[in-house]
Amino acid sequence: HGNLDFRIPIERDDEIGLLINSFNKMLDDLHERKQSLEKAYQESDRRRVSMETILESINTGVIFLERSGRVTTMNNAASFMLSIERSGVEGRSYRELLGKLKSDEVISMVKHLSEKGFGSIEKEIHIYINGRPLDLRVYMTTIHNSENKFIVTLAVFDNLTEIIMSQRALAWK
Repeated sequence: HGNLDFRIPIERDDEIGLLINSFNKMLDDLHERKQSLEKAYQESDRRRVSMETILESINTGVIFLERSGRVTTMNNAASFMLSIERSGVEGRSYRELLGKLKSDEVISMVKHLSEKGFGSIEKEIHIYINGRPLDLRVYMTTIHNSENKFIVTLAVFDNLTEIIMSQRALAWK
């Protein structure tokens, strides 16, 4: 019934005793593995919450794309900068996101990275979001696991619009 603390208290020196000892040992092993799994799950959950907290508290836009091209994560900064609702993008194809951005530069970055299948690319781009100009530094990279198998594509971007406007104002002065 799932009670891994149960033990058969009989001690014998025959085959039945061997079977009882093996059964009790099996319960000990199962109990130990269950506790180990619960501990690993709690640690994994703690790390996930920490990662989500960090992603939501930074001003840098972050988007994760899984191998199939589905957007798995988009933080609040990315949503704000791109004026895109997370619910309208997360779980959907990255092509829908590219369609909303309407940027040939971003499309060429994605194409370049997908053709190579590995590596990273960084570029400063100028796009228009809902009619307003936006200058972004975009960094895209592929992330692989310890066996060098592709896991996700990471897109990170910073809004440079105010910096560039300040530089232009200083240049005109």
